[in-house]
Amino acid sequence: FLPHSPLRVYVMGRRGVDRELATAEDLAMMRKLAAEAVQAGAPGFASSRLTLHKTSGGQPIPSYEAEYAEIEAIARGIDDAGGGL
Repeated sequence: FLPHSPLRVYVMGRRGVDRELATAEDLAMMRKLAAEAVQAGAPGFASSRLTLHKTSGGQPIPSYEAEYAEIEAIARGIDDAGGGL
């Protein structure tokens, strides 16, 4: 599975760590990379919004406050490549 928080940080850098909103360019890149992950063998993606999942510094993980549009973009990328469980 493609993990959401590492994908977010890879695409957005520090903005992702700081849980800023993804831009249209960020969303397009996440969609593209999600499709590539499926093509490379990932069966889908995994995300978390549990308050229990924190960074080593005690902050919520990067995917915690991701907007619906971000999750939708990743899901569309998974679908673009025919993946998803």
